[in-house]
Amino acid sequence: MDFYGSMDGASKFVQGDVRAGLIITAINLLGGVIIGASIRGESFTQAIETYGKFTIGDGLVSQIPALLTTVATGIIVTRSGSESDLATQFKSQLFSNSKVLYVVAGSLGFSAFIPGLPFIPLVLLSTGIAYLGYSLEQTVKEQLESIEKKEKESGQDRKPKDFYEELRTDPIEIEVGYHLIPLVDTSQGGALLDQISNLRKKFAQDNGVVIPPVRILDNLDLNPDTYSIKINGTEVGTSTVKPDKLMALNTSPGAAESIQGEDFLEPSFGQKAKWISSEDKSEVEAKGYTVVDASTVVVTHLKELLATHASTLLGREEVKKLLDHYKASYPTLIGELDADKPGNLGIIQQVLQNLLREGLGIRNLVPILESIANNLSKYQNPYILTELVRQSVARTVVKDYLSMDGKLRVITLESKILDRLNKSITQDRIENRDILSLAPDFYRKLIDSVAELYRKFRIEGKFPIFVVNREVRLPFSYLLAKEFPPRNFGVLAYEEIHSSVDSVIEAELKLPQTQTAPAGVEEEA
Repeated sequence: MDFYGSMDGASKFVQGDVRAGLIITAINLLGGVIIGASIRGESFTQAIETYGKFTIGDGLVSQIPALLTTVATGIIVTRSGSESDLATQFKSQLFSNSKVLYVVAGSLGFSAFIPGLPFIPLVLLSTGIAYLGYSLEQTVKEQLESIEKKEKESGQDRKPKDFYEELRTDPIEIEVGYHLIPLVDTSQGGALLDQISNLRKKFAQDNGVVIPPVRILDNLDLNPDTYSIKINGTEVGTSTVKPDKLMALNTSPGAAESIQGEDFLEPSFGQKAKWISSEDKSEVEAKGYTVVDASTVVVTHLKELLATHASTLLGREEVKKLLDHYKASYPTLIGELDADKPGNLGIIQQVLQNLLREGLGIRNLVPILESIANNLSKYQNPYILTELVRQSVARTVVKDYLSMDGKLRVITLESKILDRLNKSITQDRIENRDILSLAPDFYRKLIDSVAELYRKFRIEGKFPIFVVNREVRLPFSYLLAKEFPPRNFGVLAYEEIHSSVDSVIEAELKLPQTQTAPAGVEEEA
């Protein structure tokens, strides 16, 4: 125990008072017996009985205060380290254990049967305290059960986590700033979820690829009006939209009249646009502008990105599901492909990815699989198989490039460029496909010439389609894909254009004119 200040003195005083009381008690008893027997003539037995009672009474009178002081000292000193008051401590100690109440109840019940003591009050007190003890016991039991339940639940939470789940990334994610949450929340009139659902359905119908569910989540690290689109965990596009405004886009040549609004660069096609208020919608549409809401801007951007990256979303599992889907209707064809044979499924996947990479849909999958099955035993190279598939479905390939008047408007290459490309074909041993190995100066002249034609066609609203021989088509297509936006040009082989197709040569790709070479020096284009 810790003793402090006056408590130490009080304790020492009580200790001395008790010793003195014992000595006085002994003197009183001895002196009383001597006086009673010698002076008053009482017998020894009578003197002890008389003066013994006096001594005991006097001792009790003198020692009871000391006892009370000792008890009070002990109580106060033992709670010296507690911050709660004395009444709270009495309550917590007396009513924290049901056994204490049971002992008190039993003592009072026993006292009720002692003659001379009030029976009814003691029985009532005993019964009441026993009930308090029972209630306390039940309360403690319920608390213990609650604690055990929480420990079991927390124990389940503390089970080893499957960290492999942490490695998984959603195929498609859209992260939005907090200002864009109303676009997602249907209770606030958000239409983004329904628009994405419709997009997935339309995309599957047009391209033959089933887009996995799109996960949408808020990201407080983004600017409030910003959204980010991720495919396989990598950001492929981001932009900002105004959820409380409408986007006005000039898509008509007749919409020359300017409008008031906040300037904006439309993310899907890079065209200039403006944000306007909903009150101005009718007026702006009357001037020839296309007006859409913020959700439509996000979904259109998502659509273009999905079309660009569709090949990355077509994994082996997706290809296996496609094959299983067609197996019931075409069991012989699917059986001949033998997708369960090691390597075959991967080859089929790469062929389909190559087609998607060049903007060709695979909805009409049966002819594609027929061509793969016809050539799979002879060629294991997915790039060769891709070219063979393109030739077998040439009508479908060319159909996607026809203009509004049903004509195929193409760009040819001058003979010296084509000859140079044919001579530059070499094998890429890593990717196991043909590539063009060109000198840097020739490469730069070629790209500059293509860029000039590309810009001219885009300004005129035309889609640039280059036509070359079969051997050059694939490496030339990959060369252009490194320099120009994907799905903004096409490369066809002469062998893919059927005689029934009305083709028109719109332009010829030529290298810039160079000065006449000195005599005796051979000019190399």
